[in-house]
Amino acid sequence: MLEDIKAMLVQRYGERWLNSVNNQNGIAEDLSILEKDITRVSRKFGMVGRGMFLTSDTELVARYEIVTPVNTLFDIDAVFYRWWGHRASENISYIQREVADDEVIYHFITGTPTHGHSGRIIMMGREVQRVIQKRWERRLKKLAPSGQGETTSVNN
Repeated sequence: MLEDIKAMLVQRYGERWLNSVNNQNGIAEDLSILEKDITRVSRKFGMVGRGMFLTSDTELVARYEIVTPVNTLFDIDAVFYRWWGHRASENISYIQREVADDEVIYHFITGTPTHGHSGRIIMMGREVQRVIQKRWERRLKKLAPSGQGETTSVNN
């Protein structure tokens, strides 16, 4: 779906709309946490920056560690959207969430009719890993035999 949205926006606004290096540098600046702001940002948003780079496709990849306690995927979403809405979301904003093995990745497209950005924001850290692990354990528990006389075996 993300690629379809990108293609639609590029068709509407032109080939140069998405991911020019100057535009990507601008959003990278918006998403950066300056050294003097680390304490304030970690208290306000519950996260700290863990690096940022541009891919060979000039997509921005930013990594953040969640340092505030979170219990659910919705809590992780809340940290992300509070940050996203405050720092990077523009008139056009599309997010596609991916839950990976030990991080939550938010693929994004954002911009205005004059310019656009795409990339991904990765939420990581011990808190995120704990939520994902609990989520997998709940799913595996639902798949386990109910103990009502049925057994599951490779040899059966």
